[in-house]
Amino acid sequence: MSLRFPSLALGSVPVLARRLSVFGVATVNRKFQPNSKSSGSAAFPAARQFPFATGGRGCMPFACATAFPANPSNTAVKAAPSGRWTLRDKASRSAPYLQRWATTVRSLRAVCLLAVSLLSAPAALAENRDSCLSRIPASLAQTLHAKYPEFRLPLAKEGEPTQVQWSRKHSHSDCVLVATGDFDGNGLADIAVLLPHKSTEKVMLVSALRRGRDWSIFELPTWCNSISNCYVATAGPGKYEMTASFDYTAKSPSSRERIASRNQVIVSGTPESTGIVHAYIRGQWLYVWVSD
Repeated sequence: MSLRFPSLALGSVPVLARRLSVFGVATVNRKFQPNSKSSGSAAFPAARQFPFATGGRGCMPFACATAFPANPSNTAVKAAPSGRWTLRDKASRSAPYLQRWATTVRSLRAVCLLAVSLLSAPAALAENRDSCLSRIPASLAQTLHAKYPEFRLPLAKEGEPTQVQWSRKHSHSDCVLVATGDFDGNGLADIAVLLPHKSTEKVMLVSALRRGRDWSIFELPTWCNSISNCYVATAGPGKYEMTASFDYTAKSPSSRERIASRNQVIVSGTPESTGIVHAYIRGQWLYVWVSD
């Protein structure tokens, strides 16, 4: 096939080139760049873009082959009007934003997992910690350790099994060696604790009254012969009288035949055997045997 007017066909190449220079060309690897330069053959040289145009072969190669030089790194995909972008170019422009969004989502997911682990960690630690130790504040534990270095804090497993079962059923706790309550009526939580000796079977009953950030420590009488044969608990305000199983005789200045307390009291003794009520009245601790 031959063209009858080769000069006319060859002359159409600069016209096509000028039109393409106005619209611009979008490629796969480069963004579409609208041509802001003046149109004309100087702005879009046909000899550079269409080298076959100067060879006198007319537009046949242009019609039968691609309109652009073969370059695998710069393959033309679409020409777009000035000021507009092709769909493929939009994808390339939005890729950084999608990458940032994916990074943000991964970061938020990591933060959420970290927050959940941090929130669940204290609960797991508290669950695994001894129930008696968890009742004793750190400040009180330090005070007791400094004041009584030969004694230690009790563990829940050291309690008498029958008493532990009763406590678990009624108070949902297996600790029978530490009790809490407001024993002096100042609205702050006080502590009563049985301290076992580190090397002997001796047991000490201690009451700790809260005084702001400090503690007032008192040693209370007890007749327990070992930590596994003792208990301590909290009872409500009321009147308490000595058991009728034996006649009252004053065993110490703090012993009473009956006690009336407006505040909570401490009950301690041997499981299923003895019970002594300790009440803090007018700045001193008094006690009465209520069972024997």
